[in-house]
Amino acid sequence: MRFYFFYFLFSAVLYSQTGLIEGKVINKVTGELLPYSVITVIQTDKSIPADASGEFLLRLPYGNYTIGVRCVGYESVLIRAQVSAQEPRLNLTASLSPKTVVQQEIEITGKRIDFVPNVQVLEKKDLVKIPNFNSDAMRSIKILPGVTSNNELASDYNVRGGSFDENLIYLNGYEIQRPFFLKQGIEENQSLLNVDLIDRMKFYSGAFPVNFGDKMSSALEVNYLNKPDSGKYTVRLGLLNSGVALMGRNKNFTWAHGLRYAYPTLFTGISQTSGKYRPVFYDVQSLMTFSITKSTDLELFLIKANNQFDLTPADWKGNFQTSYMDIKEVAILYKGNKAYRYDNLLGGFKVRHIFDKGILLTSHIMVARNREEENSDLKGDIYFSDNGYSPEDSRIYLASDLEDIDNDITTLITESNTSVIVPDIPGPFGSVNVITAGFIARNTSFNLNINETKRVTGTTAQVTDPKVFTSEQTLDLLSYSGYIQGLMQFGEELSANIGVRLTNNVKADELLFSPRAVFIYTPDKKHSFSLRWGYYYQPAFYHELKRETDFSPANLKSQRSVHYVGGWEYFFRNKMKFEAEVFYKKLSDIRRFYVDQIRLEYLGRERGDGYAYGFDLQFQGEIVNTMKTWIGYSYLNSREKFLSAGGSYNRRMLDQTHTLRIFLQDRMPRFPSMQAHVVFLFGSGYLFYPYVTRTQTAGSSTKTYIDMVTNSRQTFPFYFRSDLGLSYAKELKSKATITASIELLNVFNKYNVASYTWFNLNPVYNPPIRVQNVYSERFINLGIEYKFGS
Repeated sequence: MRFYFFYFLFSAVLYSQTGLIEGKVINKVTGELLPYSVITVIQTDKSIPADASGEFLLRLPYGNYTIGVRCVGYESVLIRAQVSAQEPRLNLTASLSPKTVVQQEIEITGKRIDFVPNVQVLEKKDLVKIPNFNSDAMRSIKILPGVTSNNELASDYNVRGGSFDENLIYLNGYEIQRPFFLKQGIEENQSLLNVDLIDRMKFYSGAFPVNFGDKMSSALEVNYLNKPDSGKYTVRLGLLNSGVALMGRNKNFTWAHGLRYAYPTLFTGISQTSGKYRPVFYDVQSLMTFSITKSTDLELFLIKANNQFDLTPADWKGNFQTSYMDIKEVAILYKGNKAYRYDNLLGGFKVRHIFDKGILLTSHIMVARNREEENSDLKGDIYFSDNGYSPEDSRIYLASDLEDIDNDITTLITESNTSVIVPDIPGPFGSVNVITAGFIARNTSFNLNINETKRVTGTTAQVTDPKVFTSEQTLDLLSYSGYIQGLMQFGEELSANIGVRLTNNVKADELLFSPRAVFIYTPDKKHSFSLRWGYYYQPAFYHELKRETDFSPANLKSQRSVHYVGGWEYFFRNKMKFEAEVFYKKLSDIRRFYVDQIRLEYLGRERGDGYAYGFDLQFQGEIVNTMKTWIGYSYLNSREKFLSAGGSYNRRMLDQTHTLRIFLQDRMPRFPSMQAHVVFLFGSGYLFYPYVTRTQTAGSSTKTYIDMVTNSRQTFPFYFRSDLGLSYAKELKSKATITASIELLNVFNKYNVASYTWFNLNPVYNPPIRVQNVYSERFINLGIEYKFGS
């Protein structure tokens, strides 16, 4: 702290006769930020790049200047600015118009060369219009290419055949973690992403750059609007949740605060399990930025979130069919309670400083504490009815299922991260380079206590012994990572991003070498071609370690994936484009897993190999002016090979072969304030391991029980979901807007299968029968929003 104090004091004295130009570069047509644009001071010939968010800082002596702003594919602009003692800090917005060529009466909009192609971007104006359960931003990315899911209630997702645990999530530059104990999506309520504060979300479906860390599938980068142009606030009220967001600035201080409260009790009332639900979620988030000198900013980010899901179940009913019109029922009558808690605290402090030659230094520290608890003392009496039409007339008691769970995990994460961006470095073959480098130290300490006992007793079904799982662990997982990459521009047509990342996982005693590269060729204004490649690792964490007893390096070895991606982007008309990507992933040292609804379970220490290949097709554009539409299709074939599964390649458990995603927006021509927003999701079925009946003889008694078979796979039915949102916005005086909305969730009332519950009905039926656990029914949600400010 002493170093920072004297550093800031020295900077304030040294630059007392200078001013600061704080700006951003945007697309004049769409309003989108343009990252890595070049800003030049004509009088000094000094150039700096905008950062990845399209923002820049210039420190200049007092005087009059001409600022040039250029970006490939856009018309350059010159802006006059005066920096003086009376106005030492200026805000500047450079609006660049796309270059256009007219050919055969079709207007082709120019495209800038970006260093990472085919990155999917979701703006706030689109996020707030995507209808989904609890209006959650994380659930919205399921419309993007490469993303698959079969659960509308969960914000979990998987990408190109990977597991739910293989995705990086960054919020304002801080890596955040997902809950571990979640089994049903309804338990989660809300993710940590506050849609009212979000500026934009960037999604990398594979082969992401080295500044992102160590996961095998994807990276999601979410940034809040931390520097609003003026004061604004939003108030939302709905049947399932409500929220307030405040944003503003005062000279050198800007702020963005958000408060959310969710209470989806009405929604849980349509669940397959009836009972008394008590779900509650609230969080408070705050992002504040203070400019202490002309070239130095301080940023503070705080989160306090609490999620509770209490349930006193009454009964569960499921049906199965043995022949046409012959329907049976299994019912479970419950006694007891079930509770889930998730508390999240996060504090981040960031320093950003820009030096004379445009060198941007950013450093942050983060401390996050997460506490997760799961408790259950349930007894379920299982009944079988031969007549599913009048089940109460023929109920037969079969067994009692007893569950006693007392689990908790506390994680404490500390991280320091320093990065530097150095612009305008001459490179080989006449290239102009931007060098970025960084160093990260991250430690995760977790205390884990698992106590689970499950048993079945009864007249016709009885396990031989209770299934007991206990685990008590205290671990420190320390890692050091460093990376460097060069962003190179070769004229107007060719660019590249080449970098390497090194990570030392101390506990596993391994050094991970991750080279990654991107090459982009843009021969004209309509086409862009790209090649991407890179090594990605998955260090062992909770899911791999919760059943581990030997923490030797061999058992902590990271899983690995090598990505090969080829892409093509075609731009046509105005604000429309078609994207295509083909990919291949080579997997090694992977572990076997299965998914129980959304809970990930690894099967022992065995390692294997695998691969995934396929393609993603995506149309994105404004069919209706200012309203984006996404239409996409994906094909996937992912396989894995383990000796315990026969030593041959089999489909991976989350291999969704076909996926169709559609998000449409429209407005009424005569009443443009009346808008419609529709989401269609279709996916072929995931896989699951079936159960079989086994017997055990002890003396003269024989007991039967069911057991999961992991050398055989079966497929879930296809997943289909459609949600519809209607909104009407009324502009009021003083920049205020009030919007009323209605959402019809699960328009076609499709009962998607979440999982199966298996029952041993011996001697009535043998082998065991499976009964569907289904997701939500059709539900109508109402909401109203009041927004002030631009």
